[in-house]
Amino acid sequence: MLAFRDISERKRQEQALHDALAEVERLKERLAAENAYLRAEIRTDRQFGEIVGQSEPLLAVLDQVRRVAPTKSTVLVQGESGTGKEAIARAVHDLSPRREHPLIKVNCGAISPSLIESELFGHEKGAFTGALRQRAGFFELADGGTIFLDEVGELPRTRR
Repeated sequence: MLAFRDISERKRQEQALHDALAEVERLKERLAAENAYLRAEIRTDRQFGEIVGQSEPLLAVLDQVRRVAPTKSTVLVQGESGTGKEAIARAVHDLSPRREHPLIKVNCGAISPSLIESELFGHEKGAFTGALRQRAGFFELADGGTIFLDEVGELPRTRR
């Protein structure tokens, strides 16, 4: 006994799927290229982003930004509220070798004391009540990039 089955419809579906995947890959590559182009445009257009000014103190700070950005040093940016600490952190990031990776901004003052460790370092599923899935922390998200801990002085001190 011999049985024949027409698989032409299945072949058409496989080819359509293959074509769709190729299109997605092409669009992904195009998006990556456009992203790289736009990042380069932003860097060349305005070296310090939204920082504008010519005062001696500002020029001294920008000189420090230029000197520290290429290093792997941890940087402490201090100043009163509204003085542009985040803008300085972004300038350091944008001029650094880490610029192709994310700049993760964390408002430490807005994190509940009971969630600080989980928010900063992540947690595994079941690590505590309510941890229904694994979650990456801010430090993991910033891997290879920069993490800006805004209001880090607001974190409560703990005794162990």
